[in-house]
Amino acid sequence: PTKTGYSWTIISGLALYLIFFASGMAPVPWTVNSEIYPIWARSFATSVSTGTNWTFNLIISISFLSLTTALTRSGAFYLYAGVATAGWSLFFLVLPETRGVSLEQMDTLFSGPVLVFKK
Repeated sequence: PTKTGYSWTIISGLALYLIFFASGMAPVPWTVNSEIYPIWARSFATSVSTGTNWTFNLIISISFLSLTTALTRSGAFYLYAGVATAGWSLFFLVLPETRGVSLEQMDTLFSGPVLVFKK
């Protein structure tokens, strides 16, 4: 590789990404995960969702090099962006608002219909 004076931008960009992600969106799934399950199922459901999270992390790690060969680097990241956008859209439509809802009320909140279209 050629040496340029701009190599520090990659490390700086990665550090900035990690700083902003860790203080912003990173804890959101874990916070929602700790709130949505009824108390009787919380430990089992949290362990299943944590296992699912790490399984998909492993799948992404294993398949990344094959995807970059098949789709190019840009294509792999566009695929990841598309999956993330589809997931965000699904959660936007399905996940109800839990602000102000007590743990005891979560049972009734999640016992309703699966698709709740926001107004």
